[in-house]
Amino acid sequence: MTSIGANVFRQCSSLESITFHDAVTDIGASAFAECSALKSIAIPHGVIEIGEKAFEHCSSLESITIPDSVRSIGASAFAECSSSKSIGISAAVTVLKERSFAGCSSLKSITIPDRVTSIECGAFERCFAAESLFIPDSVTVIKDGAFAGCSSLKGNYTIPASVTSIGLTAFEEYTGETKSLADRIIDGGLRELVRQYHGPPRVGHRVHDHLEEFFRFGR
Repeated sequence: MTSIGANVFRQCSSLESITFHDAVTDIGASAFAECSALKSIAIPHGVIEIGEKAFEHCSSLESITIPDSVRSIGASAFAECSSSKSIGISAAVTVLKERSFAGCSSLKSITIPDRVTSIECGAFERCFAAESLFIPDSVTVIKDGAFAGCSSLKGNYTIPASVTSIGLTAFEEYTGETKSLADRIIDGGLRELVRQYHGPPRVGHRVHDHLEEFFRFGR
C-alpha cells in the first residue's frame, strides 16, 4: 500500500498511535482528522504529500515531525492540533498553505524552513503560546492572517529583506512593543502592504510610513 485514502481513519476516537509502512508516499485528505486520542505519529521518510485536513483536530497529538521527503502539506493539514508543543517541518516544502498549522495553541516556537517562499493565509493563526518566530530570507510573501492571534510573540523575530508583500492582518493581535516594530523589518525589502480581505491592494507604500496602520488594521 502506497497511499492512505481520504477519510479512512477519520473520527477513530480511540486511536492513540500510528505506525506507517515504509512504502507509503501519500496521506489523503482528512485521513486521520478528528482522531482525538491520537498522541504520536511517525511519518516515514518516503511520504511525499500530506493531504488537506489530514490530521486536523487531532487534539491530543503532542509533537509533529514532518520528514524532508514531504514536498506538499495540504491546507489545514495539522490545524487545531492544540496539544502539539513542537513541530518539525520538512525542508523540502516551499509553500505553507492556508491554515496548515492554525490553532496549534501549545506550540512554543515557529521555525519556517529555508526553502519556503510563501506563507499563506492563516498558516499559523492562533498559535497563542508561540514566543519566537524564525522567518528565513527565502520567504517573499506573508499573506493575510498568517500569524494573526500569536499573542505571545515578544519581538523575537525579524522580517527579512526578501519579503516584498505582507497582508495587512498578517500579524493582527500582535501585543509586543510597538516602538520596535520598524526594527524587525529589514529596510529595502517590503514593497507592498496588501489589503487582501478588505478591498483592493495598495501598492508602493513604504513600510516605515505605514507600520501603525499595518499592525492595527482590522481590529
